[in-house]
Amino acid sequence: MGSNSSLARRLQFGNLPFIPPATNDNCSLKKKYFCNNKTVSLSELEKAFIDCADEEDVFKLGLLYFAVFVLLGSEKHVNIDMRYLKLEDDVEEFLKYPWGAVSYAKTNASLLRALCADYQRVKVPQKAIKTKKSEKKSKTTASGRPREYHIKGFGFALQICAFEVFPALDALHFVVRTENGDVPRIL
Repeated sequence: MGSNSSLARRLQFGNLPFIPPATNDNCSLKKKYFCNNKTVSLSELEKAFIDCADEEDVFKLGLLYFAVFVLLGSEKHVNIDMRYLKLEDDVEEFLKYPWGAVSYAKTNASLLRALCADYQRVKVPQKAIKTKKSEKKSKTTASGRPREYHIKGFGFALQICAFEVFPALDALHFVVRTENGDVPRIL
């Protein structure tokens, strides 16, 4: 597989091909490892990968785990798209699949959700005297917990991009500085 591996060289983009649903009749991985399951969580896929003894299946399950966990940013409790099991039956087709397009769409959608949620909170800027209490509120949710953003997709690529771009943004005065005047580190 080594040098012929499209997934290792670059992420593909393009139209998503039709993938039939995985069943025990048409999908060897489902039949061998998940025959009684209608759905499979990422943690179940991980367990099958770790427990697998068949060298070819280890490779297939590992590729699928990488695609779902790393490229799509799924959490362990989330069910994977069962069609990906069917796609993995043919490794060459799996490697040709436009994972770049799917990963980009997931990353973009999660960023938009985070931005829209923040936009809804601060739709109309209001001039207010900053007090310690109001500053604390802006950094936390209504429950007092720090605000969190869950980025799906390939968030690591976003981190690298931001790491490269932030110094340029600082020169344009687009970067918010910390209290001591430093640009916040992201890595």
